[in-house]
Formats: sequence, C-alpha cells, structure tokens
Amino acid sequence: MLKTTRFANSFLRSNKSQFAVFRTLKANYFTDSFSENDKFTKELSKYPVITEGFGGEYAQQLFRHAYNTNQLGFFKLSLEEVSGFFKKEGVPLTANSDALLKFLTDAGVAKEIATDLLATVYQRGQEGIFDTIVGEYNKLYNAHFQIYQGKLTLPEPMAAKYTTSLYKMKAAAVGTLAALKTRVTFTTDYLPADIGGWRADVGEESIDKSYVTELGRIISEEKQNAVLRSL
Repeated sequence: MLKTTRFANSFLRSNKSQFAVFRTLKANYFTDSFSENDKFTKELSKYPVITEGFGGEYAQQLFRHAYNTNQLGFFKLSLEEVSGFFKKEGVPLTANSDALLKFLTDAGVAKEIATDLLATVYQRGQEGIFDTIVGEYNKLYNAHFQIYQGKLTLPEPMAAKYTTSLYKMKAAAVGTLAALKTRVTFTTDYLPADIGGWRADVGEESIDKSYVTELGRIISEEKQNAVLRSL
C-alpha cells in the first residue's frame, strides 16, 4: 500500500468534490481489474503502438482501462484538459491546490485521472512526466483510430480566396505521405524564409515544395555542372 498523501486527503476532506481517492490507494490503482478475459485482451490483445518510459506505462494502463470501459475519447479529453490547466496556471502539479480541486470538479475530469492517476503520480514524485503521459496516450489513441498528425508550413498566411489551394496541398500530403484509410489533422506554421511554396509533414514523412529549397537545389546542381565543365 502507498501512504496516503495530502493530495489524497484533500480530496477526502472535500464534501463538494465528486472525486474521492480510495483510502487504501494502490500503486497500480484501477489495473486490478485487468485480466486475460477483459475486453482489451479479447479484442486487441496488444497496444496499437509502442510507448516509452514511465509515461508510456501510465498511458498504456489508462488506454487499456479506457478501452475496457468505452472511455477512450473521454480519457483523451480529460488528460488534455488537465494538461491545459497546468499550462494556464503556470505552476507544476501540487498536492493541495484549491484551484486544481475546483477545476477537476467543474471540468468533469474522468475520476480515474482526477484521483487515481494524479494522486499516484504525486505520491511517486513523478509530477514532471504528466505531459509525457498525455503525449503517449495520444499516440495510442491516434494509432488505434488511425489518426495522423500533420503540419503544413507556409511562408505567410493565405488569403481566404486561396482556401481551395490550401485544401489541395493537404490532400496531396495525405495522399502521398499517409497510409490508406487514415485521417490526418493538420496544424499550420509560417516560415517567411521559405520565400514561397509549401512544406508538409505527416508523421516522419515529408514533402518540401518551398522555393528556398528548390533554389538551393538549382544552385547545387549548377555548382556540380560547373565542376564537371572544368574537368
């Protein structure tokens, strides 16, 4: 058994909170429900992607429990809500934050995350890996639902009249870089040094149609041709 911390006690003392940490909280919390006959084992048998480190282990446990209880999306949203709260507050995870307790209740964060996960991470002195847990869970979630993260890089924002062109860039990137039957969600960055053109990244694959890269290629070819002509 792990020693109950101030964080756990603060939940127990709060009558208004819908979350209550178990008085005999174990290190593996809800994982006691895992078995060879649970839904995850029967339907998936293995995780959709390899995770890394302690953050990955927590993410796997969350993913398995969420799959068993049909809460994959709810857990994803809850993790991102808590991560966003920490970033907004500009403070690390603390054991007795009234603002945190109020947020967890008001936001309706999944109890397994609001109590089991946060209390266990705090008890183990692993507050610094929370963002890693979120990232590793998202990897599992995206791989399971075949969702890829893409990034489109442009020299500057495009006017509304070029919406069709922007769509074609994304379509070309998905058709070229992503596996069949996958969904890609794009973010957009701006790099004025590219002069013009565009770049696209999906996973570890990329397309580079930027003018600066094309210009560099032309210059490199001209230098090679100059060397050959001098022989």
